[in-house]
Amino acid sequence: MFYWYNSIMSDVDIFKSAGVIIQNRQALIVRPHHKDIFIQPGGKIEAGESAIQALIRELAEELQIQVKPRDLEFLHESNAPAAGQTHRIVHMQVYLVNAWKGNIAPANEIAELRWINADFDPNLELGSIMAHDTLPRLKAMDLID
Repeated sequence: MFYWYNSIMSDVDIFKSAGVIIQNRQALIVRPHHKDIFIQPGGKIEAGESAIQALIRELAEELQIQVKPRDLEFLHESNAPAAGQTHRIVHMQVYLVNAWKGNIAPANEIAELRWINADFDPNLELGSIMAHDTLPRLKAMDLID
């Protein structure tokens, strides 16, 4: 695991953490307001935050759930050009969310929630890290259909 989140801040690169929530062998994706693309829940790591602290904060803000650090399991780290901003690179640490308190519901910047498996609707626009890194890993780990 790489620990760049506290030591590196950049005007060009974007540092994020994301959570994978699985129910009934499907993964949760979210669509922010005013966007057509679905992504993993999570968000930017703020100055002084760890990836885990950022993810816990973002899950509470976006999905109205409470997660403890012990409920998060590191899954992978990925890097990809930012959607619509190819001059910027998104560096994302992705964690499995193994437990939470509360009922998942969209809040703040989240307009819509969906549950998908590896054979999702090809007309559904997914963020590149979710589509090309996270979903194939979840399928290979036999966590989703």
